[in-house]
Amino acid sequence: IIPPDQDFGAGYTGMFRFNFWRDGGFNEVVIDDRLPCINGKRIFAHNKEEPNEFWPSLLEKAYAKFYGGYNRLHGGDPNDALLDLTGGLTEFKSLDKYQDDMKIDMDFDGKADVPLFLMLVRMRRMSSLLCCFTKLEPSQKRETVMANGLIAGHGYTLTGMAIVEDILLLKLRNPWGDRYEWKGPWCDESPEWHRMTREEKELLGYANRDDGEFWLPYKEFLHNFAGISMCHISPKGMTDLKGKHGWNELRFAAEWVRGLNA
Repeated sequence: IIPPDQDFGAGYTGMFRFNFWRDGGFNEVVIDDRLPCINGKRIFAHNKEEPNEFWPSLLEKAYAKFYGGYNRLHGGDPNDALLDLTGGLTEFKSLDKYQDDMKIDMDFDGKADVPLFLMLVRMRRMSSLLCCFTKLEPSQKRETVMANGLIAGHGYTLTGMAIVEDILLLKLRNPWGDRYEWKGPWCDESPEWHRMTREEKELLGYANRDDGEFWLPYKEFLHNFAGISMCHISPKGMTDLKGKHGWNELRFAAEWVRGLNA
């Protein structure tokens, strides 16, 4: 995405280059170093703790130019963004049928769909990129903070999976960073963590801080989330649970011609 040898050192011209995937290949986008500000502060992407970190702001500007303006970056489909940034293969999995199973089985213990959990583990090992988003009920306004700490109709990153005390857990990250984390079982301050040793916490990467990353039970995940977006950097990531390779990649270059095929 970011070509090398670009900095503010000798030979700096105020120009930066970025690459985004479209129509079967990466396309170069060139921008200058002028960033939108109000009262001397950047309006959009920036690091509050490291104000001199500029690459996120420059990348965002290039991505906005790629789509025709900053307003075009508000909302959207995670699969589209993952494709733009990687050129990988994307797929989407709805969680509707698993939530219906929960309504029928009142004794659901978070293990009814172990194959889905194992699939997520395998995708994680294959370095596939995983995103998920919460449900949005008709009565809710998008990005409303709920009592359990989750945000309605909001996207999260899946960053880890684990089985602790026979309970399936998922690790999620809120892209808003230090705001609004899960408040239910296995949240950062929950008593469940008090039963674990320091070594076990380190193995899971547990940290009790407001960084936007948290663990929650798989049962709660199925109850609160609507779907998962997956991006595989290579066709090798798209295999079944038995390791059988079921996908191949073919590319064709063509065009629409008026009067011929359009």
